[in-house]
Amino acid sequence: MGETIVSELIFSKNEHIAVVTLNRPDARNALSPELLGRLAVTWEEIKSDADIRVVVLTGSAGSTFCAGFDLALSISLLNKTREPETTWDKALFDDWTIAHKATLRGFDIERPLIVAANGHAIAGGMELLLAGDLRVVASEAKLGLSEVKLGLIPGMGGTATIRHKMSPAVAAEMLLTSNPINAEKALEAGLLNRVVPADKVLSTAMELASAKLPIKCKFIKRI
Repeated sequence: MGETIVSELIFSKNEHIAVVTLNRPDARNALSPELLGRLAVTWEEIKSDADIRVVVLTGSAGSTFCAGFDLALSISLLNKTREPETTWDKALFDDWTIAHKATLRGFDIERPLIVAANGHAIAGGMELLLAGDLRVVASEAKLGLSEVKLGLIPGMGGTATIRHKMSPAVAAEMLLTSNPINAEKALEAGLLNRVVPADKVLSTAMELASAKLPIKCKFIKRI
C-alpha cells in the first residue's frame, strides 16, 4: 500500500482502491486554499489513473470529517477581503472553479466515490458528503448546511443536490433553518448507506470498496 502525505492531504492506493484523507485535524479539516488546490489536483490524477476502480474520501481522526470552507483563509479570498499570500492563495484567488473541482461540483472522477465521514459534516463538508455515491457516517456525527446562519448560501451546489439525495421535507428543513440533523435521522431520510461507530467508519467504507464496484456509467453520473 503506497501512501503519500502532502501536508494537508493524504493519498494512498491499495490495489484498485484509492483513499483520500483530509488532513487538517487542528482546523477540523476545514477547506483551506491549499487543501482545495490539492483536492482538485488529486481528483484529476484519480480520473486519469486507469488502475483505480473506487475511491474513499475520509477525514483525519477527530470529531469532524470536514467543517466546510475555512472562513479566514478561503472565504476571505472569495469576498476579496484578504490578499493572496501563498501560491495556493493566488491560484484560488484567480480561479474560484478550483473550489468547484475540489468539492466535485460539476466534475466527475468517473469512479464510485464512497464518503467515509468519521465525524461532523458541516457546510462545505456536507457538500462533500453529498458528492458521494455511497455514504458511511459516524453515529455521533451531525450533518448540516450552516451557511444561512452566516448570511451565505451553500456555494458548491448543495441547495440543488440535497433535494435529490434525501427526503424533500428533511432537506427543506435543513436548508431553511440551517439546523444540523444527526446521522440516524439522515439514514432514515435516505441519505446514508451505513451509520456506524466512528472507529468503524473507514473499515466499513473499505469493505464496500472491496465489493468490486464498477466504474460509474453514464446512468449513475446523471443521478
